[in-house]
Amino acid sequence: MRYGWLWLIFPLCLYGEIKWHSDLKAPFAIMLQVSSDQVKIGESLEIEGTFHYPESYELDLLTLIEPLIWSANPLLPAFSLEHWEAFPVATETKTQAQRLTIRLIPVQEGTQRLSFLTIPFLPKEKQEDTLAVPTPIFSIQVNPPTASPNTNLAPLATLDAQFPLGLTQANRQFLESPEALEKEKQRNQRLIQQHTFPWLSLLLGIVLSGLGGLAYRMRESLKAFFHPQPIVDPPQQAKQALTELEKTSLPPDEAYAKLTSILLSFLEERIKIKRQGLTTREIRHQLAKHALPADLKEEIIALLKESDKAKFAGSAYAVPTFSDAIQKVKAVINALGSVHE
Repeated sequence: MRYGWLWLIFPLCLYGEIKWHSDLKAPFAIMLQVSSDQVKIGESLEIEGTFHYPESYELDLLTLIEPLIWSANPLLPAFSLEHWEAFPVATETKTQAQRLTIRLIPVQEGTQRLSFLTIPFLPKEKQEDTLAVPTPIFSIQVNPPTASPNTNLAPLATLDAQFPLGLTQANRQFLESPEALEKEKQRNQRLIQQHTFPWLSLLLGIVLSGLGGLAYRMRESLKAFFHPQPIVDPPQQAKQALTELEKTSLPPDEAYAKLTSILLSFLEERIKIKRQGLTTREIRHQLAKHALPADLKEEIIALLKESDKAKFAGSAYAVPTFSDAIQKVKAVINALGSVHE
């Protein structure tokens, strides 16, 4: 196997006749035949191959067609495939045989080469070796097509080179006058623009409208993305609001309303209690659903009741201990911050 690669270039050293028989040992045998060694452009060239081999081998006939029509330049092939057919052949021995018929059409003039190159017989079992058989190169002379005589046609009259046969009088005027030709060109462009629907402009408008609508619907998300708000811890936020409330001098009812709002906002963040539309009694029922210390629940309800008294009494409510109420709310916030439900 040291020089086995020489079999791959062996076909290049052969130039076959119209018929070729392999000298393989039985049961392997190959017979190739080309219909003619000369053909004209457009005529058919038939190639027939018969292959005998034992049942323990197989042969893929489709792979044999490609070398015949292969070309180094795919845009300029020497032959084109018109038709091919493969069918089994009956044998008297325990071998199998196949026949391949190929019909090619030459498309380039000159001396062209045809070859199957190397035909591989593949074993069905791994313990056997592949048999690669080199085949000859057939030399085919491709001649130009035969010109068909036009005996029934009378000689054509001489035409004026300045004016082609199908040119109208109006077109002749355009050729003689560049100004008239330019005006006609501009008129045709206007007609095309008037009768052509602006699909591209319409599509661009639809896309821009869709993007604008999408941006409007996502304006809040975009605003939050480009201008993110700093994350503030709920206890810290509530304590900052209480500190600002201590600095104000609001009437008692307004001060307690603000204090209640701060407390309920923190409860909503901390234990998910609804802050809007609930009375003190309803808030008590909400607190009962949470596993909070009883004294903490009572402290919250006491602060809400005191706020209710201030709101109903208005500005006449005396607030001698409003600062104490703020400290109590801070204590509730600290207590809820350390409670795990």
